[in-house]
Amino acid sequence: MTASAPLTAKAASAELPAIAASTPVSLTATALHHSWGSIFSADYFFANPAAAGSLLSIAGSALVGILTLSGVGITLWVNRAGLLKQLRAAEVEAERNRAFNTKQASEDREHSRKEAAIDRENSANQEHVARLMEMRKVLYQTLIEEHQKAVALVAFLPTVPIAEISSAPAKLLGYAAAAQKTMIISEVSTSRAATDAHAKVNEFLFSLFPRLIPLANAQTDIDEVAKRLARNREQLAALNAEFGAVTPENVAAWGRYKFNSDKLSADFENLAAQQQKAWAHRNALLAEYQDSMMSQLHDVHRPFVAFLALARAELGLSGSAEELILQTETMFARASAAMAKFKADVARMQS
Repeated sequence: MTASAPLTAKAASAELPAIAASTPVSLTATALHHSWGSIFSADYFFANPAAAGSLLSIAGSALVGILTLSGVGITLWVNRAGLLKQLRAAEVEAERNRAFNTKQASEDREHSRKEAAIDRENSANQEHVARLMEMRKVLYQTLIEEHQKAVALVAFLPTVPIAEISSAPAKLLGYAAAAQKTMIISEVSTSRAATDAHAKVNEFLFSLFPRLIPLANAQTDIDEVAKRLARNREQLAALNAEFGAVTPENVAAWGRYKFNSDKLSADFENLAAQQQKAWAHRNALLAEYQDSMMSQLHDVHRPFVAFLALARAELGLSGSAEELILQTETMFARASAAMAKFKADVARMQS
């Protein structure tokens, strides 16, 4: 095999005289016509360096192509892996966002539902409070009116007939009903103050009852004397009308007329004296009654002022209890001064 190498080379040279001057492509095409053993032998490539260069060039190109394709494939694979990773990350992020958005939307709906429920509850509470405030305002005005009626009743009891005095407590039933209504629409402290004020008025009324009986009896005596005086005047007028003027016909009757007239006049003076005495007795009893009433009236009104202060606070009105107490003290001081002046004037007129 080694010994025949020169001969093979010569044969190849003879058969392919133009290979050296041919292009690499021509050389490659010509070389393909020969057997693989003769073309790719070392002697052939040593004898034909151009073919060797072409082959090396082809191999290098193929290697470069393979490397290029491998690089492209690796790049594509890496890019694909990166894209897949990014896609998976994007899917995970999208899923996370969807879950977060779903949760956030659910929380927002729940929050909106709760806010709407709170708003409805607040609106209902505000309407309830507004209605409650209006009811309280009306009730407290009623309590003020009933309290003043009760005080006026106590002040005018001396003028009430004795048969009607026992029915006086029944006239405070409106006050009692109004005070009891505070138990269902007022604060506990305000309701307690209202019921205390009503109880104080009742105690005030019953404390004055013992003084009302003598006053009623004195008024009965006055009325009885007034009736007897009226009958006396009627009898005297009838006697004068019956007798008329003195004439010869009735001279004999003059003595009887004079006796009866004098007797009626004496009875009139006696009754008038009894009337003055009865009035004096009644006025003394009335003065005692009024003194007792005025001495207690201030204490009676004090718990009512405490109720008013709590009622004002419930209704959101400004002002303190101290201001109301001071106002009440001033009012009673002026009322006491006016009462003292009235009694002094009456005493001066009677003297």
